[in-house]
Formats: sequence, C-alpha cells, structure tokens
Amino acid sequence: MRKTKDNPQILADFIRSARENRGYSQEDLAEAAQISLRSVNNIENCRGDCRYSTVIRILSVLKTDMNALIVDQSDIDPVAENKLLLFFRLCAEYDRNILIQFAEFLSQKKSNDPMSNIK
Repeated sequence: MRKTKDNPQILADFIRSARENRGYSQEDLAEAAQISLRSVNNIENCRGDCRYSTVIRILSVLKTDMNALIVDQSDIDPVAENKLLLFFRLCAEYDRNILIQFAEFLSQKKSNDPMSNIK
C-alpha cells in the first residue's frame, strides 16, 4: 500500500515543482508574489500555517490554480511531465492550441471509458 502525503506536503511539493518548472528561484517567486522569502521557504518546507491569500498570490504568479491540486497526479511520471511541458513551451501558439484540444479529447475519452479505471 502506497503511503499518501498529507495536504500541506501536497501543497508544498506542488508549489516547489511549479516554481522549478518555470525556472524561478524562491527569491524570484517571493519578489513576484510580493511576499517574503521566508514565507516561500516555509510553505515549501511545510513549516507553520500559510494564509490562503498567500497561496493564491503564489499560484497566480506561477500561472496555475487550486484545480491542479485536486487532480490525482500520483501516477504521473515527473520526467515525462517535464518533457511534455518543455515541448509545449517550444511549440508555436497555433500548435499549442491543437495540443490542448487533443489533450481535452483524450481526457474526455478516458473519463467516458469504463475500462479506464481497471489497472
């Protein structure tokens, strides 16, 4: 049985990963979100409680939202995810839109497939 992370650790890992994927240092993120470096460090290391408004500022700077935390990402290969993100960033806007439409199609197909829950 896989040990699951608690909510603060999930948030910490998500913010750290999103920050690193965008090439931001903790200092860069703190400055852009107009919060202290200590706040970023505390959140990423699960120290103390953080304000909802602080998390929202961070997510806004990282161009993501709480919905990304809701999706179960336990079976996602981080290396493959990073490769896909890099590929996506290198594409022209037109191609990105096609990729988004294709991903939406695949997502809908999987959610409608009764066999998709079988491992």
